[in-house]
Amino acid sequence: MGLITRSFYSNPTGEGGLFGSTDQGIVELEYKPSAAAIRLAYSGGELFDNRFNAIGANVEWAVTPQLGFFGRYSRGNYDNTAFNHLNPRSWMARLSLRNVGRKGAIAGFAIGQPLVESRLGSGTQTNLEAFYNDPISNNLRLSPIFQFERIATIQGRFNWSRLRPNG
Repeated sequence: MGLITRSFYSNPTGEGGLFGSTDQGIVELEYKPSAAAIRLAYSGGELFDNRFNAIGANVEWAVTPQLGFFGRYSRGNYDNTAFNHLNPRSWMARLSLRNVGRKGAIAGFAIGQPLVESRLGSGTQTNLEAFYNDPISNNLRLSPIFQFERIATIQGRFNWSRLRPNG
């Protein structure tokens, strides 16, 4: 059904870890009836003496053996911070194509927003990504990734500001 884990942290007072005050729990549930899958996740815990909770949902669909879609949305809350109560959210959508260029290779395109919180300013960031995953051998893959970031300024104008080749 799911997976529950605990993260171990320490702090100067010696509290923390499994029986101390700072911990995190994660539960994930997956349903995969066919070429589609749905995952629901919950995470909760305490950080700097404040509780946080987050929920998320992933959806995957293999339309054909060569074409797949993926989507994700998450939302959380973190109370009593220096910025008051925060409710960050994020989303992402991806299209993947198999056997592009050669057998076993995967090419894809994605768009998404990392954690966004309106109480921390009016700017948002949108990321576009293109990637290619090339199987060099059975044990090695080369994956160049190009990311474009659109960052809104305080005035609301948008600038495509960065191109990041990773590989």
